[in-house]
Amino acid sequence: MPDMSQPPVVVGRYAIHGKIAAGGMATVHVGRLAGAAGFARTVAIKRLHPHLAGDEQFVLMFVDEARIAARIRHPNVVQTLDVVSTDDELLLVMEYVHGESLSKLMHSATAHGRGAPPRVAAALACGILHGLHAAHEASDETGAPLGIVHRDVSPQNVLLGADGIPRIVDFGVATAAGRMQSTQAGTLKGKMAYMAPERIRGDAADRRSDVYAVGVLLWEMLTGKRMFQGEDDTQVLARVVEGRSDPPSAHVPGLPRSYDAVVMHAVAREPADRYATAEAMAGELEGCEGLASPSEVGAWVRAMAGDRLDARAQAIARIESHSGSMPAMAAPPPPLAAEPVTVISDVRSAPSGREPITSSLRASALGGSIPPPRSAEARTIPMVPALTVAGVAVAAGIGLAAVLVLHGRPQPAAAGGPGVMELPAPVPSVGAPTGAPEPEVAPSAVPVTNVDDLPQAPPLPEPSTSASAVAAPPPPRWGPAAPAVPKVHVDCSPPYYYGADGLKHYKRECN
Repeated sequence: MPDMSQPPVVVGRYAIHGKIAAGGMATVHVGRLAGAAGFARTVAIKRLHPHLAGDEQFVLMFVDEARIAARIRHPNVVQTLDVVSTDDELLLVMEYVHGESLSKLMHSATAHGRGAPPRVAAALACGILHGLHAAHEASDETGAPLGIVHRDVSPQNVLLGADGIPRIVDFGVATAAGRMQSTQAGTLKGKMAYMAPERIRGDAADRRSDVYAVGVLLWEMLTGKRMFQGEDDTQVLARVVEGRSDPPSAHVPGLPRSYDAVVMHAVAREPADRYATAEAMAGELEGCEGLASPSEVGAWVRAMAGDRLDARAQAIARIESHSGSMPAMAAPPPPLAAEPVTVISDVRSAPSGREPITSSLRASALGGSIPPPRSAEARTIPMVPALTVAGVAVAAGIGLAAVLVLHGRPQPAAAGGPGVMELPAPVPSVGAPTGAPEPEVAPSAVPVTNVDDLPQAPPLPEPSTSASAVAAPPPPRWGPAAPAVPKVHVDCSPPYYYGADGLKHYKRECN
């Protein structure tokens, strides 16, 4: 059960809690991953012993384990999530599996004087074989085979979850292409009782060496006994090399002989006499007497280690409830605000000296409020499309041209006698064909953003006070002028006429 008496050790974004397993190279702890926005996850953290953190050989072995395991993706292999390296710590972060090691479960079964039920043992062996086959077939990023061989398949390195799924752990001594650390000549890595004879003889290990180890595991699960025993490692190695063993049915009366055939084929002394692949052994084992379902396997796990699993679940629940006390991670920096964009949405008539009406929009990745309009000193529109600016400029230039045409001509005096006046010729509408082309206004000559910056028209001439000349009223300053309507010449001598009724009527035009 994880120890809750000590405060957690925080390394990066991980909090390391109580120890749940230990080995010669590292300890395994319950850990908590703290992420952004309140995200948290319970993980298992394998922690290299501090006195080995400065040993290059052990560091390379530790890193190799992470690199190899990360290339294997299978439900029967514990997933590697992260590697954390600091000046004082080297951590391997893995998924947390609520379960127990197969070694402790087998010890509990032996204490009850029996092995695992045959269907349960077969299901466990098949799960291990499928996980190993995934490891044997793993490839690197380019698709080249890695040639992984676990070399340490044993009850200590199989984790059986309460969900009934067996998972392989610890690829620390596995062989694979591209390993940074290699085994020295004359050194054996792994547990002697599960080591294939060819490895003891000094031959290279291949996937059939892992098949041999699973055969030994299955023999022990079925019988509840050790297959190779001795007073020391030397005796154990001698018996392994001899390869003499009885079939499991010799120790378990009533056990179907189909299990004997599979086990003895897997533990053959010569590699050529074994199954060529782990998948082939799993296929034959599945056809023996059937496999227990995950729920049946989970029930057996709880029967063997229910008290320990309950105590650990309670300890982890307390860890998770106190995870809020873990030092908070630094908040991520806020996203950079986008450059303000001013968009001309409306330009209306305005008195002189006042700005046209505009609206501003601020783009942002997370949204935001609309800022107040810009001041008169900041009218630049750096991101308005060029066509919009040009359109405003051309429209302003055309309007200016119309104003200049209407108000730039002096009003002539009447050419006729008293009471007769002549008006200027009507100004054609913009775009209508005329005898003389209208002057063009270059867009670059007109300011872009402010109507008040446009050139002003010359002042209108004062109206004449003489009776012989009547000035037409000026057109509106803003907008196009309405075309003038010429008046018909009327003879006012005399200023009256006699109608059909015989009465004298005065001409209204002559008043």
